Amino acid sequence: MAGMPQKNKSTPGVNAHVDHVYVVTVRTFKDRIRHIQREMALHHIKFSFFYEDFTPNLERDLIQKFNTDMPRGYKANVLQHIAMWREAVAKGYKRILVFEDDVILHRHFRQHFNALMPEVLQLKADSILFLGGSDTKVPEDFFMTKSLIYPLPIATSEGLLMDIAGIKRRLRYVDRHKIHLPIDHLIAHIDKVDHAQSFWSCSALTFQASIMGTLRTKFDRHRLKHSQTFNALRYYWHRFQRRQARAHLVRLKHALIRLITG
Repeated sequence: MAGMPQKNKSTPGVNAHVDHVYVVTVRTFKDRIRHIQREMALHHIKFSFFYEDFTPNLERDLIQKFNTDMPRGYKANVLQHIAMWREAVAKGYKRILVFEDDVILHRHFRQHFNALMPEVLQLKADSILFLGGSDTKVPEDFFMTKSLIYPLPIATSEGLLMDIAGIKRRLRYVDRHKIHLPIDHLIAHIDKVDHAQSFWSCSALTFQASIMGTLRTKFDRHRLKHSQTFNALRYYWHRFQRRQARAHLVRLKHALIRLITG
């Protein structure tokens, strides 16, 4: 993977590359709203909140559009994302950046994001770029690529770069099918069914405060079972074991193979 882009105050801001930046949240999540306002201001990103009061028929849609006993909060979040997609189409946006309300951005987010965009612009229409995954298992080739992006299904939804062709295709899917998965798994499922392109940033640019233990999770039952300290320790262990240590081991392995085979 390439090294960190050099900091340059003259480089374009994040908004120069997208038509709009959305943050999905709930009006009563005051701590998360304050968190995001600070985070976006720190990186000089103009954005708008997409709140939960997006439809006058939420209760009806919660009953009609799902075929699973998934918790209500997850269902409402899925419908919220879908409503946001519809707004993006209606407003004629071509590319949007979507954050969850617990996102933490890499301290050099702008520089990394700028560096990614030339490769993103070379992708054919209807692709999605996942910006997180710092504690997630990845294939060996992920650590050896010379590219800044890597083809892989998205893992979560705290940071997604989406183009309008992909948004329209996913809308067609949810208009024809019942929903049975949370939003991140739903996007990955739809893209797998449709054989669509999905990529990761090889350097994680977004992190989840609720996983890192700095914000309390709102929906995840598994994390709610544990203290924020436990969740933070688990996150940093997974990050070290699955990404940092494994990256060194994989590169060492390939270096030894090259040495042995000449």
